[in-house]
Amino acid sequence: MMIKIKRRKKNKTFWYEFFDIIISAALIALVIKSAFIEVAMIPSSSMEDTLMIKDKLFVDKFMYGISIPFTKIKIHLMEKRKPKIEEIVVFIPPSYAMSDKPLFVKRCVGIPGDKIKIINNTLYRNNKPIEEPYLKFDPRRREYFKNWPFQEPSYYTVNTKKVNIRDHLPKNWAPKNEIYTVPKGYYLMMGDHRTDSYDSRFWGPVPYKKIIGIVRFRWFPFHRIGIIK
Repeated sequence: MMIKIKRRKKNKTFWYEFFDIIISAALIALVIKSAFIEVAMIPSSSMEDTLMIKDKLFVDKFMYGISIPFTKIKIHLMEKRKPKIEEIVVFIPPSYAMSDKPLFVKRCVGIPGDKIKIINNTLYRNNKPIEEPYLKFDPRRREYFKNWPFQEPSYYTVNTKKVNIRDHLPKNWAPKNEIYTVPKGYYLMMGDHRTDSYDSRFWGPVPYKKIIGIVRFRWFPFHRIGIIK
């Protein structure tokens, strides 16, 4: 009887330890995922043909600093660097974008201090024309958006809607000149499908604190798995 009891105790101890390891590993994985990795899905055509609707992505949240686990709040500690030009980033849309989507995916086209304008669908940064081979245009749609800043005030969200501004809107928004200077602490974001993207051209630059991370990898659909550039 004593031998059987000892075996039962050993078996119970083994399974307790086994499940403890599994649960601990799962919790650690969740914390790592929440703090350092985001999984995102493309909901619209604004980034075609670089990213297609329903593409699923891995987002590096650590590059721009860690997030508080189980939240999307960035504290920007341990950041390796700030966003760079042409990086595809994920961010929480600022309140003045008036969007019900929790996350946006766009390309960074302007960093603080950059002077930006678009003439005949060509982006100029600091008075230099920029080649953007990844862009998609549909001449049947929004042809009047080929130049930016817009001359028509009604194109800007802040002028057409009663905007609930919880985030600080830059003083130089909406643009009043032919060139827009990206203010300190903000980044200008645009979609690759330039004629079908609701982006910084309409509602303004993105505060750094709203930027979650950089898109690194597409893991679905399987026939298009690969690194995102």
